[in-house]
Amino acid sequence: MFRTTRLPADDPRHEAELRRKIRAVLEDGESSDTRTAAAIALLSSSGTLPALRPALPWSAEVPQAREGARERQLGARP
Repeated sequence: MFRTTRLPADDPRHEAELRRKIRAVLEDGESSDTRTAAAIALLSSSGTLPALRPALPWSAEVPQAREGARERQLGARP
């Protein structure tokens, strides 16, 4: 009667692609689209970004990229 979503999903491709995009932004410095920037902002604000698996290498560039993605999501200018 009601539509439900289960975690982990039966088809993990969507989650894997989102993880790939997040890593590309935070590790490789790629530009983020709106949805990826929003996901990064939510993960960062909730304190769960460090729990992303596989783990991110926490170099100095990761927090800078995280803040850049958050600013783009909020519409702020650097």
